[in-house]
Amino acid sequence: MKVLGIDPGTNLLGMGIIEEDRKGMRCVAAGLLDLRKQDRKKVGQVIYQAISFVIAEYHPDALAIEDQFIGVNPRSGLKVNEAKMAAILAAQMAGIPHYEYAPAAVKKSACGCGNADKEYVAKVVCGILKLADRPKYFDVTDALAVAICHLNKARVPQIIGGKADGV
Repeated sequence: MKVLGIDPGTNLLGMGIIEEDRKGMRCVAAGLLDLRKQDRKKVGQVIYQAISFVIAEYHPDALAIEDQFIGVNPRSGLKVNEAKMAAILAAQMAGIPHYEYAPAAVKKSACGCGNADKEYVAKVVCGILKLADRPKYFDVTDALAVAICHLNKARVPQIIGGKADGV
């Protein structure tokens, strides 16, 4: 199974593709979409086009995306939600399923600790994927953690003999 993990953002959007087979998980590709110099009115379009390109290039079986926590500033939460929806639309248009995971669930699944800081998440993700160098931005390691979370969640029904419907 190949999963495209997304850490949505309106300034920086992390992406990572992980493939899992009998040998384990490996990072196929990872990167950052830097949106800081984009026309703010076209950020959704840029995200949609970029995710559509990645999907066409790598053919993931699923898109896993972090469901953002809307804290003190609802306006920034709404902007991040716009980025999330552009990525989900790209997956839907390509006919691949998408799955959303809360930040604490991602950290718990990928690292074993739901309140891990970004540095620890990056360290664990690099260990799981045997990455020689840590990506420069935490947005990328967070996206890889989302993909790891999905792969871990998808595997659970197989272990207990069920189906992975509605993971």
